[in-house]
Amino acid sequence: MPVTLSDLLAEADLDLRLIVPPSANGGSAVTVSAVAPTELPDPSPYLDGGELVLTTGVRLRTEQQRRAFVKAVAAYGAAALGVGVSSPGSQLPWSAIPKAVAEEAQAQGLPLIEVPEPTPFVAVGRFVSTRTAQEHAAGVTGLLDAHRRLAAALLSGGRERGRQALLAELSRLIDGDARILRYGSLEAEATTGGRDETTTWTEQSIPTGFKDRATLATRPGPAAALHAQAAADYARSLLGVELANDNRALLREREAAGQVLRDIIEGRIRGAEAKARLESLGVDDGPHRIVVVRVPAPQRRSLAALTLGGRGNRGLEDLGIERTASIEDALVIVSLTAETAALHAALSRAGLAASVGVSRPYRRSGLTWAWHEARAAARAARPGETVHAQRLTLTSLLLASADAPTAELAEQTIRPLAAEGPHLVQTLRAYLRLDGAVQAVAAELGLHRNSVRHRMEQVRELTGHDPSRTDGLAHLYLAMSAWDLAHPAARPDSGREPAAPTGEMG
Repeated sequence: MPVTLSDLLAEADLDLRLIVPPSANGGSAVTVSAVAPTELPDPSPYLDGGELVLTTGVRLRTEQQRRAFVKAVAAYGAAALGVGVSSPGSQLPWSAIPKAVAEEAQAQGLPLIEVPEPTPFVAVGRFVSTRTAQEHAAGVTGLLDAHRRLAAALLSGGRERGRQALLAELSRLIDGDARILRYGSLEAEATTGGRDETTTWTEQSIPTGFKDRATLATRPGPAAALHAQAAADYARSLLGVELANDNRALLREREAAGQVLRDIIEGRIRGAEAKARLESLGVDDGPHRIVVVRVPAPQRRSLAALTLGGRGNRGLEDLGIERTASIEDALVIVSLTAETAALHAALSRAGLAASVGVSRPYRRSGLTWAWHEARAAARAARPGETVHAQRLTLTSLLLASADAPTAELAEQTIRPLAAEGPHLVQTLRAYLRLDGAVQAVAAELGLHRNSVRHRMEQVRELTGHDPSRTDGLAHLYLAMSAWDLAHPAARPDSGREPAAPTGEMG
């Protein structure tokens, strides 16, 4: 606690006497930052505010000078004015504080203290400086102890419990509430209880090196320690290191799990070994669904480190999640449920524009099929949308394959048609969807049958692929499907893949 006017008055060795008390709103809790002895008629250029100004008044000979001196001291925010008075036979000018000084101090609301001659001004200054140094030392000691307690709490309970223990210790230090928020969700909190809910929260960003919007929020109470804010700053630094390590650990964990899943999906691990590897990841025989979450390239690192479940959300088990992994820049979830509303809510709070694909349910042996279904469904989904996979087709496998040059195929085949205007792409899309039935295409587009045939002849000339032949029709169908995936805004029906051609011609 800083030195107050009441501390000075209570010190018997100083023998100070209060002549003009502080104003009613300040009381005797007025703090004294320093002691400033002066005999200048106007000491204001040398005051910073908060000082106890001491004078003998040796140069204040007239009433006007005395009042001007008091006004100057009050104007610059001095804590109080102390006047030295003489004993019989002393050389000091005043045996009692002049009436003008007392009246002006009363008028200015400036506390006035009488300092008897046996008390040297240096003794008053020594008292204030000693107490200030003691308080500073106590504050440093208290802060170091708070640092030690916060660090010990964090290290005491492992990843989850240690973080909660740190918040509990910080809550005690600030006599209030403390929270950790990440990706827009409440992750952990601690409270002393009984706090006024209207009190404003103070939020500080936690530096983790990830775009996880980690934040430490505190709401101090009336009995907070003097070093409460410094303790919160230190807790923020500790949490920054801890959360950054957690993020990196989660990335490594998901990459390792993703490698196991890829080895199984691509057939490098089979049978009993595959079963053992999946069980080590916590994946039982199911049935399970694979959920694939895709985001734009700038958001992939944030997605890979996104925490699901936690104190503020439903836990992983409540979300039906058995394992999360990273494959091909996507977040892969082995899930017991097809419900994705809670997942989308978490993604939205994290600010991620995610497309989600969900496979049909499979036993452990069907993991490969589930992966391909979910990946194809995720590619067909728009941001913020979930697509549930239907029966896997050869077309969807080719479109989802990272090795098949489907994007290049679409560009080479469909781009020349699009360059002629929308009519050829529109006609080809309808032709493929309606199984090559020219009459049905003409009716849908409001054209004559010969106009449809003429346009399809243009398609053959521009692409080099004849839609009347099975191989040409299959090529055009695959190219159009890939084109629609690459240009979702141009799709007339983004939620449905066109039906596979049957080979029937119109």
